[in-house]
Amino acid sequence: MNALILRDPDKKKMLDSVWGALEVANRLVELKDDDDESVYTKAPVAFSLHDKIGLPDLSDVDVVLLDGGRTVTAELSNHLSHYVRNGGGLLLMADNKIAVDVWNHEMGSLLPVAIKRLQVLPIGEDRFQQLSKDSFTEGALMPFYKMQDGDVDQSKFYTWFQTDKLDKQTRVLARFKNKDPFIIEKRQERGNVVLCTAGLNGQGNNLIVREFFLPLLYRLISQVSNGGIYPRTLKTNEAVSLHIDLVDGLRAVTFNLEGDEPQTLKVGNKISVTDGAARSGLGSFLLVHKNSNERIWVGVQGERMDSDLRPLAEAQLTELSNNDVRIVSTWEELNNVLQTDQAGKEWHPWFILLLLLAITGEMIMQRRFV
Repeated sequence: MNALILRDPDKKKMLDSVWGALEVANRLVELKDDDDESVYTKAPVAFSLHDKIGLPDLSDVDVVLLDGGRTVTAELSNHLSHYVRNGGGLLLMADNKIAVDVWNHEMGSLLPVAIKRLQVLPIGEDRFQQLSKDSFTEGALMPFYKMQDGDVDQSKFYTWFQTDKLDKQTRVLARFKNKDPFIIEKRQERGNVVLCTAGLNGQGNNLIVREFFLPLLYRLISQVSNGGIYPRTLKTNEAVSLHIDLVDGLRAVTFNLEGDEPQTLKVGNKISVTDGAARSGLGSFLLVHKNSNERIWVGVQGERMDSDLRPLAEAQLTELSNNDVRIVSTWEELNNVLQTDQAGKEWHPWFILLLLLAITGEMIMQRRFV
């Protein structure tokens, strides 16, 4: 998976963003496996840093990470909203440096829940907030419940945010020991947004690198990316059209299936591929704008040939019909057929009833001659 961390150009100190915490973790955490190899070199996450004003092409990015290290603007919020609508994953980490009012205003539609008060405890004292491993029971976070990736009960948080009331579209993936939510997820139509109510970059002495820091970050990214789906699925050779409201600045459009040569298309408000794709695979439209690129994914699913189930030939269907075999295409039709055809034919209830009558009769006879 590819994860992109957003950071302002002038915020390069160690604790300004989660990028600094990653650098610390990579230096200090040297866990080895049985083959004396670093555990984290095998991690399926490739991190990259982006500290420029605009956003790059996000078509190949699985998850975008945002914390107090990046200033939130209306332009950035629009970019991220578009990214999530197209199936991307967004991980928001609310450390004590974020501008709460700006986050709530500019990213209101993206936030799983509105952020409220910042809770602060004196650093170095015995009072601190801790995670509850018993709450890590969802999806990719389950290994922490089983303590396979470290004991998160040993975490210490001196700053965290309280949130507004959660609605039915959100769910809590992990909590603090006082039951306050720590990880909140809200799945969109295609993408996924996860909010951490405390930062993971070390600000406020929170979660200074421990053995479970990198596993927690990796599994968070996995959880966020798993929510991204691409519901556009076509049959082989099925036509597909792309409707574009604004074509100003659109320079070129291509369509291709993985492994094939891209097909150049005519730019316009409606872009069509009449013959579709000839085989199963992941296809995409690539839109080349003046200052950026955009990729829209399309899945192509042909006939499955890797299963014992095969479509029946017409001759076989005719033969089945002649033998009074009912053919259904939905679960509702099958259920109706079963209810209609089997009505009154079930013998199990009658057998049980007769058995009970026989047992009752035997008991009566025994009592009669005692």
